[in-house]
Amino acid sequence: MGATTTSEGTTSGGGTSGGGTSGGGSAAAFVVGFLPWILYWILVGNVPFRTAVLVALGLSVVINVVARVRHEPPMVLEVGTAVVFAVFAVLAFTVSDETLARWLQPLGNLGLFLIVLASILVGKPFTLQYARQSTPPEMWDEPGFVYVCRLLAWVWVGAMGFMTVVSAIPPVVDGDATIRDAGDPLSIVCYWVLPFAALGLTMLFTIRYPDWFGAAAGGDADGAVAGSAPAPPIPLDGRDDRVADGAAALHVTPAEVLVDAAADVRVSGVGAGAAVSLSAETVDAMGRRWRSASDRTAGPDGVVSVPADELIWPMEPTDPAGADIFIPSAMPAATVVTATAGPVQLAATLVRRVAPDDVEVTEVRAPGVVGRLFLPAAATSDGGPLPGVVLFPGSEGGLDSQASNAAVLAAHGCAAMVAATFQGDGPPIDGLPPALERVPLERFTDAIRWVSAHERVDAGRVSAMAISRGSEGLLAALSRAPDLVLARVVAVSPSSTTWVGLGEYGSLQGIPAWTWEGTDLPAVQTDDDAVLREIAHAALRRRGRTGLGPVLLHLTRSYAPRLSDPDATGAAAIAVEDVAAPLLLVTGSDDQVWPSTEMATRILERRTASANPHAAADALHTYDGAGHLIRLGCWPTTVSATSGIALGGEPAAMARAQAALTTLVVAAVGGST
Repeated sequence: MGATTTSEGTTSGGGTSGGGTSGGGSAAAFVVGFLPWILYWILVGNVPFRTAVLVALGLSVVINVVARVRHEPPMVLEVGTAVVFAVFAVLAFTVSDETLARWLQPLGNLGLFLIVLASILVGKPFTLQYARQSTPPEMWDEPGFVYVCRLLAWVWVGAMGFMTVVSAIPPVVDGDATIRDAGDPLSIVCYWVLPFAALGLTMLFTIRYPDWFGAAAGGDADGAVAGSAPAPPIPLDGRDDRVADGAAALHVTPAEVLVDAAADVRVSGVGAGAAVSLSAETVDAMGRRWRSASDRTAGPDGVVSVPADELIWPMEPTDPAGADIFIPSAMPAATVVTATAGPVQLAATLVRRVAPDDVEVTEVRAPGVVGRLFLPAAATSDGGPLPGVVLFPGSEGGLDSQASNAAVLAAHGCAAMVAATFQGDGPPIDGLPPALERVPLERFTDAIRWVSAHERVDAGRVSAMAISRGSEGLLAALSRAPDLVLARVVAVSPSSTTWVGLGEYGSLQGIPAWTWEGTDLPAVQTDDDAVLREIAHAALRRRGRTGLGPVLLHLTRSYAPRLSDPDATGAAAIAVEDVAAPLLLVTGSDDQVWPSTEMATRILERRTASANPHAAADALHTYDGAGHLIRLGCWPTTVSATSGIALGGEPAAMARAQAALTTLVVAAVGGST
């Protein structure tokens, strides 16, 4: 969440993996539980009722005895079936055959209905019991696996309910109807055709749906999310540029800029009113090629002039199958601008850098601190020490996701360090917690103290910046360290409460994200079923079809309802009134990860009601139409999703928010503008 590489959870995470539900295996397994019923349906109407019932009862008893001998756990379907047939056996010897011929079929369907319903009500859905027989134990409690099994159990409840109602129609409508009526269409259709059609369809759905769910949770069964092979970087030297052709010329000025600096694209000499097609192409850090195109008309002077930003933020991935947010490169990256006017085609290279070459990048390893420091070569204009900024990632962890933001701030004269709080997706780093699970908040305070003590940093001008789950941890840490006075705290898409941790499959129920002095912090649980329902609906729409790309999950549906939990404003609410720094809160009105604007408003309300002397300088900036991930600099904004997680944000609004946030943060943390 709040990453340049990943976001809240993963698609197989976010509590959404469905791959462990082996549809064919689990369906075949509970056929054993239905064997007495299958035998009964074959026999009833062909042999005396007592014989059919007693044979089915005998088989059900044998199945249960064998299970006990094998020390297998009791199965609700198998035990319930034995009970139902025991009741039928009593009825077979106490009720007339005429009555049984009319009512035994609906009563049997009712018995099945009650069995499958009871399995859900007692917390042991029969589908879950059978699915576990064909699934490794480590998957048994995985949220997607449990959800699919529970969903299928309810499908069976519906099917059995339908079978019960339909099979009750003949004896209700026609008192003489029996299951032996071979020439009565109503009896044939309602006793046999419709019930067993429903049974067959339900069995087929049970076999196929888990695979549909798994494909929806994982993106695409054919691996469409992976995209094509990485593209090589575009050469920086402009070796293929062609900036002039006769009178026509293309100039990109300046030819090398920082990622938040302006450049102008100018086409001249093409004639008044000429149609000019402009395009721009670059390759991101993941080797994905991005391209934009724009048609312009030359003015009376035969000139087209366009800010380079207007060609950069509209870029889209050339391979939609690999669509994910743009990942900035820490190295200089080339963007080739092409202008076509009639038969003339010109090209020029724009080199964009996150920071100047003289910014020194150092890996930091100290007790309690894992960081990457971006240090400008020069001191401040007055020769004094530098303002310092410590940046913390969101739920993606690691050091890479905030590196571009740190480089931008270093380019503006700040000593900026990214501090990792737990292991991310990059190379393993010794000493870091493996995931957002019981992460010591001291990692935030230790990193801030380390930067404050740096010989080139002005300890009185140290700020901290974090995004999403990182801002949650930062505010929670600072609220417990009131002696740690900062110049400014910048929280992008912040939280007003502490939440549960995140693991491979999403939220960790009952496990907090943070600790302080070795003690777990109170944590609000997310509504994981909201995300699972989103996948379930997508699975029904797609029905296993490939080539449709990833299902985008809107995690705000998981977080927003939980803000009404008592703990969200009680034990788990962050005591932001104890943070010794003015707060700069930044949100997007279209945040699809969590309700950051609502939580930011709660933060300000709590601060306003306090006696904190810094609260008067607090500010909240909500950018209309922007989403969860707002970065420093100018980057393509047409894709607002990562790892199957919807981040939200309309492209043009996100571009405006990026530019505004860069100016805002540089000024707030003491950098040069």
